[in-house]
Amino acid sequence: MKRETAIIILLIGVVLLPMWYVAYQSGNGHEHVKLNQKVSNISATGAFINMPSEVKPNTAGIVSWIAVFGLVGILMSYMKVIERIQTSTGSIVSGGRVGVPVPSFFNTEHRWLVDYRPAIDNNRGLILMTLFTITTIIFAALIVQEGLGLARTQFIGIYAMMLFLSLAEVVMVYYAYFIPHTQVAEEREH
Repeated sequence: MKRETAIIILLIGVVLLPMWYVAYQSGNGHEHVKLNQKVSNISATGAFINMPSEVKPNTAGIVSWIAVFGLVGILMSYMKVIERIQTSTGSIVSGGRVGVPVPSFFNTEHRWLVDYRPAIDNNRGLILMTLFTITTIIFAALIVQEGLGLARTQFIGIYAMMLFLSLAEVVMVYYAYFIPHTQVAEEREH
């Protein structure tokens, strides 16, 4: 799996790096506008990162692609963590029979249950869900506070990113700890 991931990253880099270079070079022909600080002391772009007051479409495209690939990487890492958590318990399938009652659609004439791992029965999942729910509420409150303020700064984007990551963590923890892991095999006519 690591080799396939490395090949995918290499192909993406080979295809997109020249595009990013051309887009970045073609978007650099602009002049910088200096704000008059005597007129206004509200700096809409002033925050923890020095940012330009104008973003060109080429630069926005580069940032968007980097964000998309970052999200894909986060999702891949989430799936690996979920798989590691779910496979930490032993399978209760032996000889095609399951030791617990399962829905009838798992075992039919052409489908059978290969692996069944029950939900993990410990408090770690409950504690993690509680913590990530609290962080979700905190970041939602920070977004509201920032949105109701006079100056919209870069922090609103950081708060939104952290809110969505916290929500994703809540879903991941729920899926990993509270849903049984099942694998089925099925006969197909093709």
